Amino acid sequence: MEFPIMYVSEDPVFRQKEILSPDYLPDHLPHREKEIKAVPFIINSL
Repeated sequence: MEFPIMYVSEDPVFRQKEILSPDYLPDHLPHREKEIKAVPFIINSL
């Protein structure tokens, strides 16, 4: 049974494949300001 090809795109699914890497660190973490500010207090309490 063959299925017709409905749409073929030349555009890649991902523009930046490196973003999928577990080592990727974005320049900005939206909606994480509170957690980022809490890190030094958590580390100091160790």
